[in-house]
Amino acid sequence: MNTDSKNNSINNGIAAILFVALPVLLSLYFENGYFNITQAKLHIFAFLAIPALIALLAVFTVKAIGHSIERLDIREWFLLIFAALSFISSALSTDFEKSFLGTGGWCVGSFTIISAALILILVSRNLNYSHNLWLPIIAVADVVFLIGILQFSGIDVFSMHKGVAEGTYFYYISTIGNVNRFAGYLSLLFPLLLVFFISSDKKASILIHFSSLVLCTVCVVISASDSAYLGIGFSMFFAFPFIFKNAKRTFRTFLTLSVYGTLLSLTAVLPCYAPLREQANGIAAVLFDLRISLPIVISGILGCIITLSLEKKYSKKYAAIQTLIFEIILGAAALYLIFKTVFQFDDSWGSYRGLIWRSSIDSFKNFSVSDKLFGIGPEMFEKLCPNVNEVFGIRVLTAHSEPLQILLSNGVFGIVFYIGLWTTIFVDFFRKKVYNNNCIAFYIPLCAYFAQSLVNSATVINISILIIIACCYIISTKNINKNGGI
Repeated sequence: MNTDSKNNSINNGIAAILFVALPVLLSLYFENGYFNITQAKLHIFAFLAIPALIALLAVFTVKAIGHSIERLDIREWFLLIFAALSFISSALSTDFEKSFLGTGGWCVGSFTIISAALILILVSRNLNYSHNLWLPIIAVADVVFLIGILQFSGIDVFSMHKGVAEGTYFYYISTIGNVNRFAGYLSLLFPLLLVFFISSDKKASILIHFSSLVLCTVCVVISASDSAYLGIGFSMFFAFPFIFKNAKRTFRTFLTLSVYGTLLSLTAVLPCYAPLREQANGIAAVLFDLRISLPIVISGILGCIITLSLEKKYSKKYAAIQTLIFEIILGAAALYLIFKTVFQFDDSWGSYRGLIWRSSIDSFKNFSVSDKLFGIGPEMFEKLCPNVNEVFGIRVLTAHSEPLQILLSNGVFGIVFYIGLWTTIFVDFFRKKVYNNNCIAFYIPLCAYFAQSLVNSATVINISILIIIACCYIISTKNINKNGGI
């Protein structure tokens, strides 16, 4: 074995371990308490990332010296520059240690951002991808979903509510954390599991992915999270052309829709779900109405029947018509929510996100020129909005909007490269025609994450899952094969 082959083998091994270990260990490991669970994720992330990055960078350096390394593409440049700007923001902040290490509450300091950027680039360049790598990740996700379902049923697995304020149990779901963190987790995994299920051919694969998808769907319903619905709904705009391309995918999608509608209907009528119905607002509250949930069930069942009856006659024309119909329905729902938000937006909107965002923007207006350009540093939000802290009676540590958080933390330079990075991803939908390929499995979770991030802030666990999905997407698009499998 020559030196290059040996280095490639080492790199692939490290990349594969990191690929599996990040979502598995970060998903399972927890410490009791509202913020402890977030800090626990950071501890595991650092434990895995530091040695792996040292090893990968060492081999990367050897390759660079030997001029056997491929050039960075535009997406990698955006990512690295954004990571560098994050470090500069921390260096210019009033508390470098707090900003760099991420000890200000949500544990996403510049260390996490830099590590995530390097992991994404190095793993995507060195991993020999196999779908089997997802099996332990999906198995652990099933455990997370089951724990969340049991907790909702009143069974406090591992006494995880110990140390959590009484009356806030609902906001603390499974081993992931509060409902905001869980929303990001669901937004990433639901679209992924859906495409895995509708694309599967072998019976064992179909059963595994459908079981996981059902558990995930239950958690979507009981989380009653508008941000999860926002993410999943937005991702479907990009998924429909792939979903309705053939009868098999269409039937399985309608089957999933009927399961989802049934769960919503049960939630709307069973007495045990009364506390959830009372707590829900926004999109979730609308969906818990039988006038909405029952038509969803009926639509799913009718869709299954019609698709089966037309299976042999299923054509491109039928697929195009069906895609158009669902795009219009989803678009109409989106426009309704936008107009409703515009007319109802005030300080109390979105669990007081309106107040947080208004106060954040007012603070940004008063920044110095340096802070406007480079930001005040990650994890430094707490000092910005003392009036918000007074309203809540607790510390508010993030802007509850990732783009706004980036603007405040990393300034105008940071948000420019952040937007540029996401722009390269959205352009791929048309430039690389991902809607015609199975790489859509990894594309739509990215879209879902972006949409939910508009009303949520980043967390270590969701960044870790985002990394591995992004790695799969990058690998799958390097050499697109329209007839290839996932």
